Formats: sequence, C-alpha cells, structure tokens
Amino acid sequence: MLTRPSASSVLSLAVICVTAFFASAHSDPYIILGIAPFFLLGCAKGKKPLALVALASLPSLFLIFLSNVKVQLTGLPLSILDRYLLENNIFVLAYNDYRVAIAIVLIAGGIFYYLWALLSGRGRFTRFEKITAGGLSFIWAFFAFNVATSDLDFLLTDENQNPTFKTFVKSMIVPGARLALADDDDDDLRLSSRSLGAPKDGKPDLFFVLQESTFDPRMIEAEYEPKTLFSRHVPLSGPLHVHTYGGGTWLSEFALVTQMRPQEFGDGGWYVFHQLPGRIKSSLFTQLKELGYHTVVIYPVPGFFLNARQFYKSIGVDEFLDPGQLGISKGWDWKIPDASFYSAALKKAEEASPKPIAVFMLTINQHGPHDAERPFADYLSRFEQSDLAYDSFLESLKDRGRRAGVVAFGDHQPEFTKSLFPEETKRQLTHYEIRCVNFACTDADKTPKSSDQLDITLLAPVALEHFGFKIDDLSFYGKYLFEQCTSDVSRCTQDLRLKFNRAFSAVFQ
Repeated sequence: MLTRPSASSVLSLAVICVTAFFASAHSDPYIILGIAPFFLLGCAKGKKPLALVALASLPSLFLIFLSNVKVQLTGLPLSILDRYLLENNIFVLAYNDYRVAIAIVLIAGGIFYYLWALLSGRGRFTRFEKITAGGLSFIWAFFAFNVATSDLDFLLTDENQNPTFKTFVKSMIVPGARLALADDDDDDLRLSSRSLGAPKDGKPDLFFVLQESTFDPRMIEAEYEPKTLFSRHVPLSGPLHVHTYGGGTWLSEFALVTQMRPQEFGDGGWYVFHQLPGRIKSSLFTQLKELGYHTVVIYPVPGFFLNARQFYKSIGVDEFLDPGQLGISKGWDWKIPDASFYSAALKKAEEASPKPIAVFMLTINQHGPHDAERPFADYLSRFEQSDLAYDSFLESLKDRGRRAGVVAFGDHQPEFTKSLFPEETKRQLTHYEIRCVNFACTDADKTPKSSDQLDITLLAPVALEHFGFKIDDLSFYGKYLFEQCTSDVSRCTQDLRLKFNRAFSAVFQ
C-alpha cells in the first residue's frame, strides 16, 4: 500500500530540485562547494536523506538569492569583496535604514533556526551519509583546487557576471586592484611632467559639492525650474556621466579626485577606498597642496565607513571631518540638512584665510529610501530643500568678497529611477554645474567639446581650467583622449582607455 509523502518530504524534494535546476541552467557545479560543509555538519543526526540534502542546500540558495538582489540594485553580483561594506558598518546601516534592520533581524532568526534544524537529532552515520560525505569531500577538494589555480584576471567578465555560486566562490581569489595598461611603445604616452599651474590673477577658494543621489529633475518633469541648483541659466552646466547607479557614492568620489574610473582596476576597484590607500601618488588634493592650498573633506557619515578617512588622508587631504568631529551629529544621521555642511565649509574657509582652501563636501539629504508610493514627489521635496541651502551658500560666498570656484554635481541617481529609465545609459546621468563667485570664469561662454554630457573623470580638470588654472599634463592627455568618445569614458574603445591607464600608472603603485 502506497503511503502519502509527508509535507517535509515534498518540501525537501522541491528544494533539491530547485538547486539542481539552477546548477544545471547556469552551468554552476561549484554549488557543491556550498553544500558539502553543511551536509557534513548535519551527518549522524538521524535525518532522512532528502531532508539532509535539502538543509545543506539552503545556504547556497540563500547566497544566490542575495546575489540576485544585489544585481537588481547595483548591477553587480555578490562577492567576497562585499565584506568591506559590512565591516564596522552593518549595525550603523541598520540604524539609518529600517529595511536593513528588518533584514538583519530576519536573517539572524533564520540562521538560528537553520542551525537548530541542521544540528538537531541523534543517530549513527548511515550508509548514505558515509558514501555521500566521502563523495562530497572529494568533489569539494577538486573544485577548491580548480578555483585556487584558475587563471582569473577579472571576476566581472561576461562569463562570470551572473549572480551564481560560482561567481561568489571565484571572487575569493580575485587579486587586488590592478590597472590594465597599454603597451609601452606608444609615442603618445611620452608626457612631460608639467603639474597644475595656479591662476595668474590669484588663487580662488575651491568648493566641490557632491549632491547625494541627485539628478536634474527636468529629466522627469521638463517644465520644472530649480531656483539655483542646476538652473538652466548657468552657462557652465550639463549632464554628467557617472559610473554607478543607485548607490556606490564612493565610486563617484574616487573618479572625481583621481580622474580614473574605479572599474579600470578590475574587481578590486569596487572597493577602492580599501584597496588603494597609499598607492595613488597624485590626486586633486596633492596638486592643490603643491600650490599652497589647505585641503579639507567634509563627510556626511563616520570616517570609518568604507575606510574613507584613511583613503583621503593617503591622497593629500589635510583635514577629514565627519559629523561627529563637526559636532552636528553623533556619527550617523541620514537626515542632516545640507545647511549644516555648508556652514562647516564656510567656517573652515574663514579659519584657513588668507591661505586658499579646497573643500570637498558631501551632502546626505537625498539619501534613500524615498517614499515608496510617491518617490519622485519625495525626491522633488528634498531637492527643493537642497536648492535653497545651496542658494544661501552661494550668497554667503559672495558676501565674503573672496574669489571662489564652486562645482556642484550629483554622484548617482537614486534607486527608484530604475522604473522610470529602462535604459542603463540614462540611469548613469546626473548633472553638474561650475560657478565662479566674485570673479569671471575663463571661457564661460564655451561648453565642453561634447555638448551633451561630461564624464565625471573630466569634471575636476574642466572646472579648474574655467577657474583659470593651467591643468597638468595627465589631465590634458585625458581630455584629449576622452573627448574623442563624447567625454564618456565607458564609451571609449579599450585602446583609448588603456592609453590613459598607462599614463596614470606613473602616479600609481
């Protein structure tokens, strides 16, 4: 007489089938590496074969699920390098984002229940457990050796960019940040050593303002007119191409201050603040320091986040000030108004006077999550707050009477625009503007050669030229190369990018 299968047997079989189907569909036998250790932990607990295999498969399926979620949000699969995002940060992230807090509670509870289910029970090793454990151990050793000896230059090549367990496993052997280079025998690469030159009429104070998760509202509402920020009446402004979407502010920070796409460093480039301290010998800050500037970074989150303080100190920043040091927050507060950071920037400028100051300031007002039901209305409300604060900041600079060069730009679009802009290229556009306060910009009536947009790696040298500086040879070479591909580095041919990489290697270790 046939017995009706239990619900647990049906569920276990479903889990096993899903695992097998995924491994087959994605050619991902590496999932064995995730199953083996949990199978061995659950042995000798008196479980039925189906239940034990299903339980051992769950951690791998969970990692694959997380990897798919990450791909949806960032375009990149889960990798072992993501530990940099979690180190010292996970609980403060939870404090500021209820979604992270809920996820942590649910994951912690799930892990506790899972381990209880895996390690409960009592019994001897069955023949199935002995044979399967031996087979899994052999397969595990085979694949582990294959991973350790594979010639893997970059994790995110076309064949490895899917959110599979194979991608996660192979990320464990991704090398540190490495810069791909062109051949040495290219005549174009014989640059002189001309460094940044000061303006003839005096050095203006400089303010680079990163507007968190900000893009031009007119991309959605064409008739909207900002009061000041990104106003259509600013001649030196336009679309800005960035190299991240929905997050990864530090990628835009890095591109601005080094003139280099983080992606050029391979997989190590995703967490450049961890990978590259001490290896970059020339930056926006080092060059301005040579001209007598006092360099300051005003950060909206604690300096330990993603190793930001150490990285900026390594590239020539004299003072790195986070909310705790500024006395405007205990450390983490995603509701700090822009005006607090502008006040801090103005105060540092007064303290540095008469020495010129260069301030890189980041805001946090637009940081998500935005209202789930009416995200753009929420965005526009916050934009108007930032617009008013920026207008007041410019007025304060005018009242000081000192020359000041101001650059404002968005680091990336917020995550909700994915439903509004199906095209990835459009989601990588923000906006920038360049202003000269109490003096006239050089060639203010001229736009970049690419009238449609500017790449963020070119923003600093373009702005400095309008402020009257004579740009260094590396910046000049980058402009020459990338204007050939409409000032969008990602559109450039590999040959052009590798040429610039070769030139950049002179200041990179």
